[in-house]
Amino acid sequence: MRIPARTLLLLIGGIVFALACNLSRTPPTPTAGPVQPTQFSTAISPTLFASITPLGFTGGSNATQPPSGDTSCPVPGNWVQYTIEIGDSLSSLAVATSSSIQEIMNGNCLTDPDTVYIGQVIYLPRSPISG
Repeated sequence: MRIPARTLLLLIGGIVFALACNLSRTPPTPTAGPVQPTQFSTAISPTLFASITPLGFTGGSNATQPPSGDTSCPVPGNWVQYTIEIGDSLSSLAVATSSSIQEIMNGNCLTDPDTVYIGQVIYLPRSPISG
């Protein structure tokens, strides 16, 4: 099979032209390199604060404990010591001891009924009635 001379010349001319387009005597223009991320430093220190354990918590036995509170709160006379357990709340303890939330809060120098935590020792006016 013979390729016509005209076709052969066009093919060779196209190849030479394509090669000539890629041969430039001017050096390439440099481009900026990759940008390095800037490291930021903050002057804000992390702070620790109490974590409230939700009711019905079934995780580990130790909850995050709040910072040590006021130790100048006197123990109410004739009240019984009680350790907060999983699922306890001041409202459920008030019902179980036939008292009020406010009475338990006052007797334990608490300011927020929602900040008790598992393992916390509080005092109740009488032993809770378990049912």
